[in-house]
Amino acid sequence: MAYQGLVCNQPVDLPKHPSGNGIVPTIQNVVSTVNLDCKVDLKAVALHARNAEYNPRRFAAVIMRIREPKTTALIFASGKMVCTGAKTEEQSKLAARKYARVVQKLGYPAKFKDFKIQNIVGSCDVKFPIRLELLECSAHSAFISYNAEVFPGLMYRMKQPKIVMLVFQSGKIVLTGAKVRDEIYTAFQNIYPVLTEFRIPIPRNIVSTVNLDCKVDLKAIALHARNAEYNPKRFAAVIMRIREPKTTALIFASGKMVCTGAKTEAQSKLAARKYARVVQKLGFPAKFKDFKIQNIVGSCDVKFPIRLEVLGCTHSAFTSYDPEIFPGLIYRMKQPKIVLLIFQSGKIVLTGAKVRDETYTAFENIYPVLTEFRRN
Repeated sequence: MAYQGLVCNQPVDLPKHPSGNGIVPTIQNVVSTVNLDCKVDLKAVALHARNAEYNPRRFAAVIMRIREPKTTALIFASGKMVCTGAKTEEQSKLAARKYARVVQKLGYPAKFKDFKIQNIVGSCDVKFPIRLELLECSAHSAFISYNAEVFPGLMYRMKQPKIVMLVFQSGKIVLTGAKVRDEIYTAFQNIYPVLTEFRIPIPRNIVSTVNLDCKVDLKAIALHARNAEYNPKRFAAVIMRIREPKTTALIFASGKMVCTGAKTEAQSKLAARKYARVVQKLGFPAKFKDFKIQNIVGSCDVKFPIRLEVLGCTHSAFTSYDPEIFPGLIYRMKQPKIVLLIFQSGKIVLTGAKVRDETYTAFENIYPVLTEFRRN
């Protein structure tokens, strides 16, 4: 049997639990219960046991902790006990036995009966952002609860196995409700293909333009401004850079300016304002007019190889592909008007968008096409 990786010191059979990109949920918490089969005096336990606290006004149980394995127990007067915080089932059972032994040493006839795993909580990161609002409106809406104003995560109630998942826009996932470890792995295996359909292309570069509405002396700017360079033989503009947000501006003598390198529209506008302020401080009557996003470049990875030669032949009206000149296939989408560079590895670059939603729509349109030409 082939094993790969370790999750909380437990080997995971990845061939048995394939999860797309070799991602395996990490077990974060194992909750178990046990019956001590005797009544206990909670005040006495709290007084004589180490690392124990009891406040009946706040909670009707003694809260006890041990360091190895690092866990917390809730001990009730009825003799019922809940053990939480363990990373494996074995750790949870060992911790429960230690707590029972502590109670025994305090003079109670405690036993160790009906030990049971009640909940296993796992988490993982699929490494790509997810469009939760689209997932909510999809065919999966019957299993979903999502209200971004109340809670930032989407709640997905899977029927088989009976697992509840919290899915966050960042790609982080929490899986809870499992009684055995394999249910966590199976649930993730089931949800991963669904999430890939709703992944968000990540903006890599936003290009904007602005009009400073005045003529500028490029030599004077290059001489007096920080992080500015000007070589008229190579390029007829001053190249200026700032660190926050990390961007580059091209300032032309006419007063036109191009700002590139920002990751969001807000960053691009902030950077453009900072460049305009630098020009103002150098004595030019610069204004901030006609700011406009000219291009948004996004990228993503569909996580499977693509047969570009077949895709090129099938969609020849929209594609250009010559692997001897360039390794990627160029796909010119009509609506929205986006150009996609598609590589055999599954990497995609989307460019030409004026607004972010055009990038998302283009990816939603191309993804079903790419799955048809998936290389086995």
